[in-house]
Amino acid sequence: SIPHHGLGQADLVYEAFVEGGITRLMAVFWRHDADPVMAVRSARTPFVIWVDELGALYAHAGSATTNNDANAAGQIIEWGIKDLDAFKPGSSSAYYRDSSRYAPYNLATSTARLRAAAAALGFQGPPAVASWKFRNPGDPPAGTPAGGIQIDFSGRMYGWQLIQWRWDEARKAYGRFQFGGPQVDGNTGEQLFFTTVIVMRVNSSVVDSSGHVLLDQFGEGPATVFTGGRAIEGTWRKADRKARTRFYDTNGNEIAFERGPIFIEVLGQQSDFTVTASAADLPPLPKYT
Repeated sequence: SIPHHGLGQADLVYEAFVEGGITRLMAVFWRHDADPVMAVRSARTPFVIWVDELGALYAHAGSATTNNDANAAGQIIEWGIKDLDAFKPGSSSAYYRDSSRYAPYNLATSTARLRAAAAALGFQGPPAVASWKFRNPGDPPAGTPAGGIQIDFSGRMYGWQLIQWRWDEARKAYGRFQFGGPQVDGNTGEQLFFTTVIVMRVNSSVVDSSGHVLLDQFGEGPATVFTGGRAIEGTWRKADRKARTRFYDTNGNEIAFERGPIFIEVLGQQSDFTVTASAADLPPLPKYT
């Protein structure tokens, strides 16, 4: 389903495991519009929890339907999520198939189409989401030099599951590399850059024979915040489903981010994660075919 379309306009992106040992992305749009956003896939419980935390409109194509705690379809109803399901009346008109791509990787929408559908359904906004902390421009970040980040979700060095982030001093942001080279946005052809990258570790469990994954998203766990080309070690904390996930340094102070787009990598215990002082110290990406 690459290239993805619209990630370059997102303010916040989450990446986490779903079934089958693959990851799925959830892009959050606030300041910028994207057209198209593609490929839209189905809902999973960990992402529904983050949607609820943000009070966001939720665009997706169907949902996991189970008789256990991975029942995203039931949770969307039970938790009162502002639902923009591609397969439901009222919101289905926001979606279309892109004939240049294979199904199911060709379901597309746009932020304008989604907002129009939300208005027609009577969803009120904006959400009353509590802000994170941000640094004043020019304030130097804390932490240790971290120009290179390598994330291996599977822990098995599969070429399609190995991600690198390389600090670009001129852009003051981390560039994303995957699938053997720079990862680009399908809308612009330009590489994806994020000002802040967060790596948070969670325990995960597979809860049924379909492989549905649940994450331990409540409580606290280790996190590393990469901002300004530096790494700040610390902890993530989230009290309950509605609470905002927040990030604290080793002294217990909430970490202030650089202003700009944020990418959160949610790693399981099997995932490998390495940091180098310079991007040049990262190993070459494995060839992707």
